Amino acid sequence: MRLKKIPNATEFLKESEIVTFLSEESKQISVQNQEIELEIGCGKGDFILSRATANPETQYYAIEKFDSVLMRAVEKQLEQGIENVHFISGDAEDL
Repeated sequence: MRLKKIPNATEFLKESEIVTFLSEESKQISVQNQEIELEIGCGKGDFILSRATANPETQYYAIEKFDSVLMRAVEKQLEQGIENVHFISGDAEDL
């Protein structure tokens, strides 16, 4: 996959309420009686969004280190209105 740098991708992600940045102070995640799945390296989000659509009772978290790629996943999530997916911007090695 060829990665194209998208101008303002980081700013777009910072404005989104569904994206957490590993470089910032960690947010507390509170989930009661729900299954959680994590995808490391979500790319443009096709896999995680299809899983989330098929399993609305599960909370999904996806991590991606390239903001330009993650922006595409967030855009798809917003277009499809999927509410059980949350994104993390950063390198999985830092988890």
